[in-house]
Amino acid sequence: MSKHTARSNKEFAPLPIVLKKNELVWNTAPCLWKREQKKIDEYRTFFSRQTTKEQYAHPLYRIYRNAVQKKDVFLFSKHALRHDLTLLLPSPKNSPLPTRTIGHVHKKNKAGVSYPELYCVIKGTALFLLENKRRTISLVARCSVGEKIIIPPEYGHIIINASAHAPAIVANLFTSKKNVSDYSFFKKSHGPSWIPLWSKKEIYFVKNEQSVKKNSVKNLLARQTKVTKKGVSLYASFIKNPSAFDFLNHPEHHRPLLEIL
Repeated sequence: MSKHTARSNKEFAPLPIVLKKNELVWNTAPCLWKREQKKIDEYRTFFSRQTTKEQYAHPLYRIYRNAVQKKDVFLFSKHALRHDLTLLLPSPKNSPLPTRTIGHVHKKNKAGVSYPELYCVIKGTALFLLENKRRTISLVARCSVGEKIIIPPEYGHIIINASAHAPAIVANLFTSKKNVSDYSFFKKSHGPSWIPLWSKKEIYFVKNEQSVKKNSVKNLLARQTKVTKKGVSLYASFIKNPSAFDFLNHPEHHRPLLEIL
C-alpha cells in the first residue's frame, strides 16, 4: 500500500475511501453513495456577485450522500440517520469568490423544532457561516481537521473552503427523513447576509444588499461535542453508540446540547 493511500484511508476510516485528483473514490465494491456535483452555472440565483464564464463552469463542490458500508446500512436506517461527505474544491484561479456550498435551512420535525446537523472537518479548513431564520444573527466558525460543529435548530448554513489552493472535506450526520432541507432561504436573498470574498490569502465578508435584515457577523468558536471523542470520526462514533445521536431527529429532548449562544 502506498503512503498516499494509507494516509487517505486513515482520514476516512473506517470507510475504504481515498482522495484522488480532487475526487473521492470508494476503494472496494459495492459503493452505495449517491454522488452529486454543484456548479455556479446551475445555481446562479444563490450568488449575488458577478462571476466569469470560467467560474460558472467550474465545479464548486461534490456531495457523496449515504457514504456507508453495506454492513452498516441497517443500523443507519434503524436510527433514521445518514452519513454524507462533502468535497469543496479549490477556487478557480483569480476568483474573488471562495468555494462554498449554496446553503440551506432545515424544516421542522413533528414536535415543531427544526432538525439540527452535525459536521466534522476531515481534510483542510472550513468556515461555517450560520444565519438565523430571522436574518438578525450571522455567525462564523473556523474549523480545522477533527473539529466538529452542530448546526442548531432555526439556523441556515453554508460551508466555505478556507483555502484557495487545496480541497476541504467535511463529513456530516443528518436525519434521513426526506425533503427536510429548504434551499429557498438563501436562494431568495441570492446568498447569505454576509458574502465571503478573497482578499489575497484571507477571506473577508461584505454585506449582501439583497438581504432584507440588518445584522453583524460574529465569530463562533467550534466546540467538541459531548457525543463524540476527539480524533474519532463521526462514522465510527455513530457505529459505537448510535443512541448518542438521537438529538439529530429529536432536538426537542436535547435543548442544552443545541444551545449556540
